[in-house]
Amino acid sequence: METLKITKEDCQLIDGSHYYKLDVDEPTDIVIDGFNVHFIGGIDTDGGDITTKGGGIYTHGGDIYTRGGDIITNGGNIDTDGGNIDTNGGDIRTNGGNIDTDGGNIDTRDGDIITNGGDITTKGGGIYTHSGTIYTRGGGIFTRGGDILTNGGDIYTRGGDIRTDGGDIDTDGGNIDTRDGGIDTHGGGIFTGGGYIH
Repeated sequence: METLKITKEDCQLIDGSHYYKLDVDEPTDIVIDGFNVHFIGGIDTDGGDITTKGGGIYTHGGDIYTRGGDIITNGGNIDTDGGNIDTNGGDIRTNGGNIDTDGGNIDTRDGDIITNGGDITTKGGGIYTHSGTIYTRGGGIFTRGGDILTNGGDIYTRGGDIRTDGGDIDTDGGNIDTRDGGIDTHGGGIFTGGGYIH
């Protein structure tokens, strides 16, 4: 599978901002180098990965489907602002960035969701895995209007808190483990369905 390296020249500048939009349906790996891309028309990589080097990924009404491909940002955020992300088994990982759902959902099926130094926050959209693990290293997990459901997958934080402010967290048999962090509920519940909370 070929790699499509995206530069600013391949995208359209969104009027009045410093963001770029991209609308492609190539069955390929995509590398975005050093700038933020807003997916407005949607994208389907058909198994390919999406990787950013210093930039973020934002969905503004456009959906992202990778069909088993991973989504990785190095220094940038992932934010669903009206569009959904579905990896169908692929992992979602940020190295230094946050994962936020501002209206769109994230569904990895059996893929993991991992942040290294960033938070995971639901703000209207939900986060779902079908046995995938949700793991933060140095960041917290927060629900502020959207639910987090893992269907048997575990949730781990290392150095970050888990807090519900209007959305639920339900692992349906999976475990919740916060090492050096706290658990706090304000308007939402935390459920494991037989899994432990530590």
